[in-house]
Parts: sequence; C-alpha cells; structure tokens
Amino acid sequence: EALQTAGKGVVITGSTIIVSVSLWQLSALRFQAEMGVLIALWMAVAATAALTVIPALALVFQPDFIFAGAAEPLAR
Repeated sequence: EALQTAGKGVVITGSTIIVSVSLWQLSALRFQAEMGVLIALWMAVAATAALTVIPALALVFQPDFIFAGAAEPLAR
C-alpha cells in the first residue's frame, strides 16, 4: 500500500522544495542564486526518479520486505 500512496507526498515535498530554492535566484549573492537553480533541477530529477525508477525496481526485484504478505507476485 505504501508504494501506491507515497506519490502524493513526493509531489508535494518536491514541489515545495523546488519553489522555495528557486526563489534563491532573486538573491544578490551570485553563488546562492546559482545554487538555487542547481538544487531546484536536482530536486526535480530526484522526485521524478522517486516516482518512476524506485517503484519499477521494486516490481522487478520484488524484495521480501515489501511483498512478503502478497499472495502472488504482482508482475512477471
């Protein structure tokens, strides 16, 4: 069930961080402004990976700590 409901939290958290560090671009400090762009891009990549790659890997490898209670494998 956690794999099915975690997406909303990832989207909300990722969006909040992306918006907040994007505001660093308005800083007079050049380093801070550049880091705001880089952190926002990296957070977008991390959130996208968390929503796509991690669930796909869980279905491929089907670790016991996730699928121990399942009656049958979800995908073959």
